[in-house]
Amino acid sequence: MLDSLSEGLFSFKNGLKDGVTIFALQKNWTDVIDFVVQKLFESSRSSPNVAVLALGGYGRREMSPYSDIDLLFLHDGATEGAKGAVDAVLYPLWDSKFEAGGATRTIKQCAGMFYGDIKAASAMCDARFVAGDDKLSDRLFDLLQRQLQKQAWRRKFARAKYLEQELRFKKFGGSIYMLEPHIKEGEGGLREYQTACLMGAKGEGNEFLFKIRAWLHFLSGQREDRLTFENQKLVAEELNLSPDELMEKYYRVTTSVHKESEKVMESAAPLFRRIYNKWRSERIRKITGFDPSWQRVVANSDMLYEALSFLHDKGDLKKLIPSFERLRFKAQYGAYHVYTVDVHSLLALKMVIELGRKKSPVAIRKAYKRIKKKDLLFLATLLHDIGKGRGENHTTEGAKIAREEALRLGYSAEDADDIAFLVSSHLIMPRLAFSRDLADPHLIENFAGSVGTMERLDMLLVLTYADIKAIGPDVWTAWKERLLNTFYVSVKGFLAGHKTGSERYLIAHSADEIKVHTEMYNAFMMAGEVGKSPHVMVKHLRHHSHSEFLIMANDAPGIFLKIVGVMTAHNVDILDAEINTGKNGIVLDILQAQNEIGGSLSDSLADRIIAELKEVFSGKDVDLLINKSERILKKRGGDIEPKVVIDNDVSAYYTVIDIFANDRIGLLYDLGAAFFKTGCSIDVAKILTKADTAVDSFYIRDFNGQKITDRKRLEEIKKALLAAT
Repeated sequence: MLDSLSEGLFSFKNGLKDGVTIFALQKNWTDVIDFVVQKLFESSRSSPNVAVLALGGYGRREMSPYSDIDLLFLHDGATEGAKGAVDAVLYPLWDSKFEAGGATRTIKQCAGMFYGDIKAASAMCDARFVAGDDKLSDRLFDLLQRQLQKQAWRRKFARAKYLEQELRFKKFGGSIYMLEPHIKEGEGGLREYQTACLMGAKGEGNEFLFKIRAWLHFLSGQREDRLTFENQKLVAEELNLSPDELMEKYYRVTTSVHKESEKVMESAAPLFRRIYNKWRSERIRKITGFDPSWQRVVANSDMLYEALSFLHDKGDLKKLIPSFERLRFKAQYGAYHVYTVDVHSLLALKMVIELGRKKSPVAIRKAYKRIKKKDLLFLATLLHDIGKGRGENHTTEGAKIAREEALRLGYSAEDADDIAFLVSSHLIMPRLAFSRDLADPHLIENFAGSVGTMERLDMLLVLTYADIKAIGPDVWTAWKERLLNTFYVSVKGFLAGHKTGSERYLIAHSADEIKVHTEMYNAFMMAGEVGKSPHVMVKHLRHHSHSEFLIMANDAPGIFLKIVGVMTAHNVDILDAEINTGKNGIVLDILQAQNEIGGSLSDSLADRIIAELKEVFSGKDVDLLINKSERILKKRGGDIEPKVVIDNDVSAYYTVIDIFANDRIGLLYDLGAAFFKTGCSIDVAKILTKADTAVDSFYIRDFNGQKITDRKRLEEIKKALLAAT
C-alpha cells in the first residue's frame, strides 16, 4: 500500500517531463495520498465516530511532490479512539519520509478556532473529507458554511489575513524582485495567490509557479521552495529555458499575481491605509500625468521613488529614461546582492530621499542637506548601475550612458559631467575606505584631486551610503559607517586646505588617542619586564558593534601572527589592524574585532583572550591553541577562484597586497603565517567580508623596513598567499 506513494511520485515526475498539465498531476498525486490515508485509517482500531479531513493545499488538491500532508482528525470527544486513528495514519507516513501533520479536534474546538487561530481557520476553509465518519464531517462543513455567512466574521477574517500577509512579506524580503525568491511565501508567490483566491479573486490557476515548485521538490528530493541561483539553473534546464528567461517569466507571473491580490485585499486594509493609498495613487497620477516629464517628477522629490516605481511597473519609465528598461529583471549573481538591478537602483534612490525625513547616520544626513543640486544626485543614484550587463567595467560604460541621458533630459554639459562622475566613481570611495590605509596622505591627496569639489564629495558620500544600504538587509554596518566617515572627513579637510603631515601615526590618531597610548607606554616601561608580557587594553564600542584591542609589546618576528592566532582560536573576527613600531623596539598593535555574530566582545571573552595572549607571548605554541579550539566555520555561499593583486603604486612606503578568497575563520591566521614565512612584516591590515568572500588588504615591508619591489620575491609571496587561501 505504501508502495503507492513511490509509484505516485514516479508517475508525477514522468508526467511532468511528458508535458502533462500540472493540475492533472496534482490531482492524481492527491488521489494517491487519499488512497493511502483511507487504507491506513481502515486498518486502525479507532472509534467509528472519527473523520479524517484534508486541510490546506492537500484539501485544495494542490499537492506538490513533497508538500506537507495536513490532516484533521475530527472526533466526537472520544480521544482514545481518535488517537488510534492518528497513530495508524501518521506513523507509517513518517516512516516513509513524508512530512505529515494531524490536528485532533472536536466540532466545538473547531468552532473556537475560527476566532482564535487565523492559520487554523484558513486551513479549515479548504477542508475536504477523506475517510471515516462522513456525517461528522458534514457537521463541520455546516459549521463552516454558517461561519462564512457571518458578515462581521468575514470582515474580521479578511483583516487578519491582510495583516498576516503584510508580516509575511516583510519576513521574506518585501519585494517580488528578490534574486533568490521564496516561491511559496514570497511576494507574488503561491501563498499570496491562494490567499487572494480565498478572499474572492478569480483563481485561473497558476501553472507556471506550481510547475517550478514541483521541479524544486524533485530536484532536491524534499520540500524545497527557494529559487536559489543553483536551483534556477537546474529548473531552467528542465523547462528548456535559460536561467534569465526563467526568472524573467517568474517576475512577470508573480507581478500579475500581486496586482490581482492587491485588488481583492484592498478592502481588508485598515481605514487609514485605504485613505493613504487612495491619496497616494491620485498624487502619483497627477505627478506622472499622461506624458511624464522628468522635471515635473523630480520637482516632487518626496514622491519621487513612488512615482518612478509606478512608471517602471507600468513599463512607462522608458519614456523618461530609455536605457533603464534594460535593467528590468536583470540579476546580479553572488551572495552579496538580494534584489534585481532595477529594484536595487530604485531602492538606492529611496534611501537617498529618506535621508531628508528619517533617522540616518549624522554625517551622511548633514552632507545630504548641504547638497544644492539634489536632482543631479537623484538621477545619478537611479543610473549608478546603468552599465551593468554591458561589459566587465560597468562604471565606465554606465558613466557614458548616464551623461547621454542627462543631456537628453535637458541638463547642461557641466551638470551631466557631475552625474557621469558619480556613476563612474561610485565604487571607488567604498573600496578605498574599506581596504586602504586612511592615514596615508598620498591616498587622501590623490582621491581629493579626483573629486575636485565639496559638492561632489558630499554627493559621492550619500550615493555610496545609499548603494550599500540598498544591497540588502544588514549590509550597511556601524563599522563601514565609521570607515567611510573617517575617509570623508580627511578628504573634506584636504579640499578645505588643511594639509596633512607626513608622519602616519600622527595622522591616524587624535590627541586623546595619543595620550592614551603614551600613558600605556609609560606603564609598560615601568613594569620592568619589557619583552616578557604584553600590556593589553580593551575598549568595547557597543554602538559601533566591535571592540578595540591595544596591545603593547617588545618587537619580535611573528607578533602579529601570535595575536591573530589567539583571536582565531576564540572565533573572533579582526576587522582592521594597525601595527606601529617605535625606534626603541616597542610595538603598539591596534586591532578592531568582532565576535562570530558581528558584535562587540563580551567582557569574559576579552579577559580570556588577554590571558591567552600573555601565555602565547611567554612561549605557548599558538598552533596547538588553534588546533584545540572548536572553530565556527562561516557560511560559504559558493567557491571563488582565489586572487592576489600586488600594488606598488598606491603607497610611497609600502607594498600593498589585496587578497580575494573564500571566507572562513582562520583565513587571516593562515595568511599571516604565509607573510611571516616569506619575510614580510605587516604594518596595516584591512579586513573586509562581502557575504561569502574575504577581501583582505595588507600594507607590508620586509624585515628591514623596506618596500618590496623585486619581481621574483613578489612572485614567491604571491605563490605562498595563494597556497594559504
